Amino acid sequence: MDRRATASPGPLAHAIFRLMGGMRLRHRIYRRVIVQMAAGRPIKDVFADLAARSERRYGPRDPATQALAHMARGLREGRAISQVFADWFPKEDAALLAIGETTGRVPEILQLIIETGQSRKDLSSVALKGLISPLTNIAASFAVLWYLSDKVMPVFAPLIKGHPVTGLGAVVVGLAHIMRTWAFLIGFPVGLVALGVAFVYSQSRWTGRLRRIFDRFPPWSFTRRIQGALWLSNFAALSQAGMQEKDAMEQMLRNANPYVRERLRAIRNGLLAGRSVGETLARSGFAFPDTDTVDDLTIIANYPDYAARMNTLSVETLKETESAIRLSAKSLGIVMEALSSLLMVIMMLGIFSILQTLMTSVAGA
Repeated sequence: MDRRATASPGPLAHAIFRLMGGMRLRHRIYRRVIVQMAAGRPIKDVFADLAARSERRYGPRDPATQALAHMARGLREGRAISQVFADWFPKEDAALLAIGETTGRVPEILQLIIETGQSRKDLSSVALKGLISPLTNIAASFAVLWYLSDKVMPVFAPLIKGHPVTGLGAVVVGLAHIMRTWAFLIGFPVGLVALGVAFVYSQSRWTGRLRRIFDRFPPWSFTRRIQGALWLSNFAALSQAGMQEKDAMEQMLRNANPYVRERLRAIRNGLLAGRSVGETLARSGFAFPDTDTVDDLTIIANYPDYAARMNTLSVETLKETESAIRLSAKSLGIVMEALSSLLMVIMMLGIFSILQTLMTSVAGA
């Protein structure tokens, strides 16, 4: 292999690989590792082969070639698989792989990473599609309001001057005036962006009692269900692989975001106190991922085949999570559509009230 491919890549190579090395590329590499390890090949030989193959196809300067060559060299030097992965792949993948090294189930853990990643992508896609309809209704309502305030109301303004407008007509006149001010034209878009950033930020970082209340309602409930279902899937697989629950929880805590960490810490503390996972979640009130799953975890805790039952439950929970998100998103869309329709009715009645005021004034004159 060309020495340029095995030289330590610089920060730029790392940045380019992380930018281009999305889930599809990572999973393609993982699948090749699984296949070759299943054939009995040592993992250091597997990565040496993958690096050589990438160099032949894409050249020694290709970021993927440099990444694979660097990992192959690290394995030859005796570094742990999880340490080598941590240089190039997400920390969550490396943390799970460390568990695979401990239990001697590296291929199984890689397969788990692939399945979890695909599940996360599918559930996130369902949640995003579910939010499109409410957001579209909001945008349509704003567009209509803007058209009325910018095109329609300026026509009425000279006519109603000196004539008192009351009721919904006054509401429409007030809205039109507000929407044409610079404070609104600048403040509204800035406020929307700020709310969007705050919402995205809150998904993985907002914790505490108030977040627990917001978790009952969409779109925050989407995060609770998705994160909870993915956690249960990983936890069930690790338990079935023979890892102690406390050890698995400690490992998963290391790379969890603040939102998930708050819930995993409660589970860990419950396990240390001698309680089951289901009992701990029931006491915490987190409903993570949902109350039905928490009840099921409590019921199966005393069965001898607990790990296998939990694995089956995790599969069903993923399916139920997708269905629940679709239903919640549909309900949210209906509510937003109803509010948009109500707003349009108010605007039309307001304009009718203005016309009625003008007709009365003309008749009185």
